[in-house]
Amino acid sequence: MPVPKSVTKVYKTGAKAGQVEFTSSVDRVNYTIEELTKAALRDVGKVIIPRVREATPKKPGLLSKSWQKWVKKSRSDGHVELDLGVYSAAQAKKKGQKYAHHAHLVLFGHQTADHKRFIPGNNFFYQVVADNISLIRDTEAQYLSAIEDEQTAIKLAEAEADKEEDSD
Repeated sequence: MPVPKSVTKVYKTGAKAGQVEFTSSVDRVNYTIEELTKAALRDVGKVIIPRVREATPKKPGLLSKSWQKWVKKSRSDGHVELDLGVYSAAQAKKKGQKYAHHAHLVLFGHQTADHKRFIPGNNFFYQVVADNISLIRDTEAQYLSAIEDEQTAIKLAEAEADKEEDSD
């Protein structure tokens, strides 16, 4: 993506006559994009997680209640990302929930305790995401198209952040 155009002012009259003022808005734009991306990803998580819970086998159960979303910066490259999954044992304990230790077994399959047969996985999670790609794109487009209007972008990002804080 090319660097956004910055503002250049040339003063022809007054105390600053003959001077050129260059104001870079790159940092501001990058910040706005990051905030809009976070808000869009939070909203995508709010849309997908209920659908994953509905598709989880053996409803209602521990696994269907355990699905969560996290919006955070990637450790590798610093970009904002959306993680969907279940709490780890430590996180579940901290949140006062039961740990869904069997999530990976349901998704990817497992060998029976007697090692006589393999029970195939049911990757319903992948299927839910694949079935909702257009919804995910539309949700993200709603936020990311707001970059054209900075005031709208700030309002969207702040409103989504406030909703997220209220739900914690």
